[in-house]
Amino acid sequence: MQTTKDLAPFLAQVIEDRRKARKMSMLTLAAVAGVDRTYIGKLSRNMRVPTVDTADRIARALDVPLSLLIKRAERLRDEK
Repeated sequence: MQTTKDLAPFLAQVIEDRRKARKMSMLTLAAVAGVDRTYIGKLSRNMRVPTVDTADRIARALDVPLSLLIKRAERLRDEK
């Protein structure tokens, strides 16, 4: 029987990976995305789950479509 894994932790990992690849600090990402600086840290530690609108703002700040982040998160989840 297959169990369903939540996508949120994998999305957080994809966001973190993209942020680091762009050499962007958490503070800069938060400012560009229009979220509180502590939100990005909590997201990275899986203490927050972004709404679709917040995830979209973060994706735009990272200069990628939200759909790409979700596809990568799904791939990571399915590999585990």
